[in-house]
Amino acid sequence: MKVQIKEIGADEAAVEEAFKLEVDGYPADEAATLETLQLRARIAPSLFVGACEEGPSSTAELLGFICATRVSDDTLTHDSFTKHEAGGASLCIHSVCVKKSHWRQGIALQMLQQFVASVRADPQGVKAMLLIAHEWLATSLYKQAGFTLVGESPVVHGSLKWFECRIDL
Repeated sequence: MKVQIKEIGADEAAVEEAFKLEVDGYPADEAATLETLQLRARIAPSLFVGACEEGPSSTAELLGFICATRVSDDTLTHDSFTKHEAGGASLCIHSVCVKKSHWRQGIALQMLQQFVASVRADPQGVKAMLLIAHEWLATSLYKQAGFTLVGESPVVHGSLKWFECRIDL
């Protein structure tokens, strides 16, 4: 299945639908709250994208989403998750989430590839894209999407260790 991403940050109903995917796709101690997703959508709407099936027979069903913000820091910190500095040189990806019924169909990789390509095409001062992931995703999905594993992250979020990944633009 091919998907196409589009901005959904300004669409309140789409952000609420993204929240449903978030709580269904992440463990309770890792999932963002609705308020956090709404904040990210409000402060960086162009960096909150959703994926729908591509093609003439496609539906508008939200199959996945990515949300991000920008910061001036060169690495992810706990504070990076709650702020947005519009001119920041680092784009921090906070969520990459796919509807459970569509897992393992390549949707997350397609979303990431399209998102990275869109930032590369019009970086607007972004020098690097950063994210944290569990090791198995850092060395598989995110590596396939072009990210480099930097190392263990000092960020504590949930019970498992996180690893920082980055793409330098």
